[in-house]
Order: sequence, then structure tokens, then C-alpha cells
Amino acid sequence: MLFSTSLSRFITEGRGTLAPWDPPRHLVIAGAQRYVRNPMISRVLLVLIGEALLLVSWPHVTWALIFFAINAIYIPLVEEPRLAERPAGHCGNPILKEKSMKPVLWVFVGLSAFTVAACQPRVSREAETMALLERDRAWARAAATGNVDSIVSFWTEDARVLLPDQPAYVGTEAIRKMVTTSLAIPGFQISWTPENAIVSASGDLAYTYGTNSVTVPDSAGHPVTTEGRYVEVWRKEKSGEWRCSIDINNTGPAVKRAS
Repeated sequence: MLFSTSLSRFITEGRGTLAPWDPPRHLVIAGAQRYVRNPMISRVLLVLIGEALLLVSWPHVTWALIFFAINAIYIPLVEEPRLAERPAGHCGNPILKEKSMKPVLWVFVGLSAFTVAACQPRVSREAETMALLERDRAWARAAATGNVDSIVSFWTEDARVLLPDQPAYVGTEAIRKMVTTSLAIPGFQISWTPENAIVSASGDLAYTYGTNSVTVPDSAGHPVTTEGRYVEVWRKEKSGEWRCSIDINNTGPAVKRAS
């Protein structure tokens, strides 16, 4: 409807077309052009913003911003100076400044900012919290199997593991060596139970904390179990999977001999 009426007015009142090589020879200020300088461009931009909101799509946001930027530069610098030199249509001599892109500019800047904000991924922190706790429990189950590859896969490639009275283990290779060495100790066992998980508002960073239990033989070969506490910082990877990037363990107040 808007396209057909605007095209009709361009032909009948403006004595021209939409084509850049055959623009209207008279300024059209009736119909939709009475309220906004570029109604069709405005409508296209609104459609693009609507699609971005509906689809929650960053490519649509990008295209809307590019489309707006092109027209925001071209119209004031090229189109409007040319229109100012042309005679008005049958509605009288308008003041082109009143119909310029400037008032509309701030409206669409605001709409664009709103669209960008609205297209941020919607994060359910409650759901992510439950998923992360289950992820930590799954890691504990993997540790009980003794499968090195499975255990190591829960850390990020640049992870740091901080254990009591030991140097920091940084990166996959160092951590893999630490896990392999630990599992080779006769009677070695480790288990942990997450107590809670805290997920950031953005949904891509979180931490869990809880208690752990490590059993190793003492100097006489008797198994000794040390109760401890831990804090793990988790990062959501591009794949959407949570992986631990910082793993901190501390010993608890008591040490007991395993039965």
C-alpha cells in the first residue's frame, strides 16, 4: 500500500520515478511524505528491525544498521541538497529542513539500540544452574571410572588447577600428566559433591563449590582419606558446553585414616 501510493505520487506529482537516474522533478510533500521525508526507506528499516527482533538474529541487526547507515549518509549529503533546489509540488513551498533526516535519525538510533539489546541471548539462570550442577556431578562420575581422556575433557585448554602444596598445572598437557600420575598411585581415589552453582547474568561464566574426598596411601602404605573443599570456575564454550577453567582445591580441617 505505502509503496504503491508513494510510487503513484512520485509519478503524478513529482513527475519522476524511484530510479536514481530519473528522480522526481518536483518535491512531493503530500501523503506519507507530509510526515516523514523517506517513508518507504523508513518502512524498510522498520521491517528489518522487526525481523531482527522476531528471529533474535544478529545478522538481521547488522544488515539493518548497514542499511540505516548508508541512507543516513546518502540522504542528508546527496539527496536533500538536490531536493532543496527543486520546485515544490502543488502543496506550496516547504521548508526542507523540517522534513530532513535529522529528527528521524535519533528515532532509529534508539530503535537500533533497543534491537541490539533485545537480540541478546535470553538466559535462564535457573536452568543453567541445574545444568552446571549436573555437569559437575557427571565429572565426578567420570573421575570414578579412571578414564584419563574423559576426566581431562571437562577442563578448558587453558585451564589452571591449583592443588595444596603443589605447583599450578596450566594447560591440557600439564593437567593430563597430573591426572595420569594421580591415577597410577595404588589405592588412589577421588570424589566430590557440588553444593551450589552461581551463573552470571550473561550465562557464559559461572562457578561451583562443594566438598571433596581424596584417598592416597601414607608412608606405611595405609590408605588415608583427606576431606577438602573446592571452587571451580566454569566457562561456556562456543559449542555450548560448560568446561572448567580454574580448579582450586583446599584441604579440610580433619584427616582420617581410611578403613
